[in-house]
Amino acid sequence: MKNIIVIFSVIILYSYSLICQQTPDVDLPLTVSDNLGNSKELRYGVDPLATDGIDTCLGEILLPPPPPAGAFDARLNLSGVLNSDATWKDYRLGVIPYSGVKTHYIQHQVGSGGTSIIFEWNMPNEVTGLLQDMFGGVIVNVTMSEVGSYILTNLAVNPLKMIITYDEALLVELSYFTAMLYGEIVKLEWATATEVSNYGFEIEKSIEASDWDSIGFVEGSGNSNSPKRYYFEDHDLIGGSIFQYRLKQIDTYGAYEYSKIVGVQIIPADYQLIQNYPNPFNPTTTIEFSLPVASDVELRVYNILGQQVAALINDQRSAGTHSVLWNANDSNGMKLSSGIYFYMLKASGVDGNEFQEIKKMVLLK
Repeated sequence: MKNIIVIFSVIILYSYSLICQQTPDVDLPLTVSDNLGNSKELRYGVDPLATDGIDTCLGEILLPPPPPAGAFDARLNLSGVLNSDATWKDYRLGVIPYSGVKTHYIQHQVGSGGTSIIFEWNMPNEVTGLLQDMFGGVIVNVTMSEVGSYILTNLAVNPLKMIITYDEALLVELSYFTAMLYGEIVKLEWATATEVSNYGFEIEKSIEASDWDSIGFVEGSGNSNSPKRYYFEDHDLIGGSIFQYRLKQIDTYGAYEYSKIVGVQIIPADYQLIQNYPNPFNPTTTIEFSLPVASDVELRVYNILGQQVAALINDQRSAGTHSVLWNANDSNGMKLSSGIYFYMLKASGVDGNEFQEIKKMVLLK
């Protein structure tokens, strides 16, 4: 019987240690500092294991009484009563994706000779807040969103309350997201610090600030407390010179959140008319050309007698590489036979330069 009790105790302790390793689902920073350069980062958010008290498994600790006046201090006060129980991390109950309102109380004091307290926050799109005095916003009533700050000069206003509103808050924390050009390929790389219920990332692309289009999907890691790296390559750099990318992170519930936007700019050094492909073709082929500056463009197709059989472009195009798909069966009602055809590019750049080139292609039916 003693052996059974010992084994059972070990299982309980092991399970408890696993729970205590959990990173909070939503973990947000609030930096509090004074004008003397003293600073403290407080953390707050939501987690399904959190309570309104001290949750040691989430890194919360019960702090001793505040230091005497003249020593800098910043803490999250649990009750809103000055000098009551406090912690540097204050997470509240919430199951992801979470929508709702949570209130935190901030107690503070400047260092000796200090005259102001600065609050700085960094919030994702689905989280907003109000920083208020304990009188309901009579003296302090500041909207908190994205990256922002507030300087408090009336030090008698203490503590403050922070009313945080969550709107379908997600829990995948991106460490970084970059886009780099390697030759004719854009390589995207991003990493997460933590993940919970992460279904994956839909990669979206915009050319020359146009609409966003989905160009791929990368599966997420589900639940993870360790850093994860992800990669994606875009080989289709056609249609302009500015290519922007964003991630649509989707959780297992179907909720989603967009990342910041990253991009690359590709400016061709010279005008260029590229050989069509495939060649020979039947009945479709792709014609590409590059422009170093925005230009008025004409792209036309002629038969071996010099007669025009198709006008593919007659408008202005931005700097960059462009592509046109030509279907020889759709040439203004003309029935084209097998043989040699020519395509000619004329471009008049906004810089005053002009370009013209002709290339040959073969239609083989």
